[in-house]
Amino acid sequence: CGLARRPEAPTAADEAIERFLRAAEPPGHDDWRPTETLRSRYVRGYRKAIDDMLRAVDRALREIVVPAPRHGAPGPDLLRRRFPLGSSGPGKRSEPPVFEIRGLSAHYDGGRWRFEGRVAPENLPADGSAAPWSCTIRLFEVDADGALVEPVPIEHLETDPELPRVEIRDGEARIDAGDHRLAVDFTGTSAPLPGGERVEIALEVTGRHG
Repeated sequence: CGLARRPEAPTAADEAIERFLRAAEPPGHDDWRPTETLRSRYVRGYRKAIDDMLRAVDRALREIVVPAPRHGAPGPDLLRRRFPLGSSGPGKRSEPPVFEIRGLSAHYDGGRWRFEGRVAPENLPADGSAAPWSCTIRLFEVDADGALVEPVPIEHLETDPELPRVEIRDGEARIDAGDHRLAVDFTGTSAPLPGGERVEIALEVTGRHG
């Protein structure tokens, strides 16, 4: 990616970026994230560099492709609650905390759902610094129309070992990122589904930022 500015001749900085991003590729070559190669070659701060880069790209793309919203009548409360992925949580109604999910994937295996992704608060300060934040991840069974039926307990959730605290209570996973993380990668497993019967699920994220 650092060498993609052709036909311009790549600079020393382009080549350095190329080496950094190659070191940040997982085996699937489908993302940039902290890897063992980064840990062995670079000093602390590589994680923040990746998060800052991805956020800058997201902001630039939103400015280019997302039209400015026009204010209108709010939709029905029920409809808004039906689409919780990526936002919600307690807070002031005028500025609710918004969280974004990247790379979300899930597969059914041995009577359980296994899922992974990256969660981050979207509305960060202008200087890109982190503020204390936490979030709760829940799973729900959904019917053919996408309506929530009942909770599906989360049995296990893992994040980066450096993360301060991850807690599972009553089938919900709570991540406390503190004030030193801009994004958190997670992998999780649901509890065994009754009878081992596969059901469709939805993932909901709520949280607090600042």
